[in-house]
Amino acid sequence: MELLQTILALLVTLGILVTVHEAGHFFVARYFGVRVLRFSLGMGPVLWRRQGAGGTEFALSLLPIGGYVKMLEGDDDGIASAPGQCAFSETHPAARIAIALGGPVANLLLAVLVYWVLFVSGVTGLVPYVKALEGAEGPTVGARVLAVDGQETPSWNAVNEALVRRLGESGQITFTLEGDRGPWTLERPIERWLADAEAPQFLTELNLEPAYPVVLGRILEASPAEAAGLRSGDRITAVNGVAVEHWRAFVDAVQAAGSQTLTLALERGGESRRLAVQPRLEDGKGFLGVGPAYAVQRWGLGDALGEALVATWDKTAMTLGLVRKMVQGLVSTRNLSGPITIAKVAGDSAKSGMETFLGFLALLSVSLAVLNLLPIPVLDGGHVVLHLLEWVRGAPLPERVQALGVQVGLMLVVTLMAVALINDFSRL
Repeated sequence: MELLQTILALLVTLGILVTVHEAGHFFVARYFGVRVLRFSLGMGPVLWRRQGAGGTEFALSLLPIGGYVKMLEGDDDGIASAPGQCAFSETHPAARIAIALGGPVANLLLAVLVYWVLFVSGVTGLVPYVKALEGAEGPTVGARVLAVDGQETPSWNAVNEALVRRLGESGQITFTLEGDRGPWTLERPIERWLADAEAPQFLTELNLEPAYPVVLGRILEASPAEAAGLRSGDRITAVNGVAVEHWRAFVDAVQAAGSQTLTLALERGGESRRLAVQPRLEDGKGFLGVGPAYAVQRWGLGDALGEALVATWDKTAMTLGLVRKMVQGLVSTRNLSGPITIAKVAGDSAKSGMETFLGFLALLSVSLAVLNLLPIPVLDGGHVVLHLLEWVRGAPLPERVQALGVQVGLMLVVTLMAVALINDFSRL
């Protein structure tokens, strides 16, 4: 059943991304009057087809590994251009560049739309706390991470993104933390940081580790917690005299107590207190009616659009930076992922909820756009370079040069796919 859910999540994810990408090419081509012969989702043998307006055949093909838009190229097998339509090769190079850019731009617009929906509905993230490993300088108990290198980090996602940007770099990473003694900074020196690491453990390499202190967030109405006077922001340090350092230990203690009264030691506003609370018995376990501290960010319609544009730009810059570092050897190619890893992440994100799945979809859409814009023949970026050179020269490149470019491009793409698949299998 789990395998079926993973496969379904992969098909939905790729289906959305490929449809949007190819639709970008399709609509720009139609705008410039190019006759589109086929719009296919999937590759290989056609399983289903339907004739649409303008002579375009819409099809579903057997292999769900991509898609394509087939346009009329000159005199294709005797197919003539319809009235008001033309062949792709008959258009100005600027039009062909726009058509090539249509797919990646559509993926970026999809990311903006998804982020806008997320920001309007509200983004939830677990508040990040860290503690130093034994013998390391830093917080000895959980300290909240306010910022990394000056970038605000309201959630663990923000922390991880800030650290990803520093992969392969040298210098220092600066944490802005907040604990019992107020805000302070913690610096960690780095040298070609995690350049050769596969699936790096960011915090461990910095002598830090995640901390999950029992800081209360939501207090349910008419719950035992509310009746006992617990408040959002309370930090539970012990249950019946036994220290609890992380959320799981607190939950286990409450559930094991059933309906027996518990004495909680807590910190509130810098003061230590004790409260007695009697859990309610539900399904044979103690229930208190509290949740951990989550950061919830929500924006209005207009502000959410601005934040969505910024988020898409940031993810684009981050992806380009990782590609550049990989070419420079500052980030290991073992971090490349193929369809197996994508399927696993898609399945896990779908099980985690719609918010997590949409965030993954937006990030993958940005990645698809960036990778397609690389100046490699057979990719959209390669076509842009080809048509740009034709525009500058006033004539197409020699066919021999174009054929060589296609061969080199195919070899590079196949090599990247092979490396990604090898990485996928090595992670199984």
